[in-house]
Amino acid sequence: QSSFFFSLSFGVCVLRYSSLAVCFFCIYCCLVMTLCVLLSLLWSTILYHCILIHCIFQVFTRMYSRQKKRLLSGCMISFV
Repeated sequence: QSSFFFSLSFGVCVLRYSSLAVCFFCIYCCLVMTLCVLLSLLWSTILYHCILIHCIFQVFTRMYSRQKKRLLSGCMISFV
């Protein structure tokens, strides 16, 4: 009878720990998935912002170079 109780308690312990392990594994998987999703979102937003900043910078440099050319030509004309 004592061996039966021992095996029963052992079975309960194993079940409890296995369910805990499964629970922790599920939580771990969920955390990893969430982290991966967040990282991918962050990466895409970083790329998007970099592209956006690059485009804005190019537009500004083009505008500045045009303005510079105009200023230079104006100065030349006024100097002449």
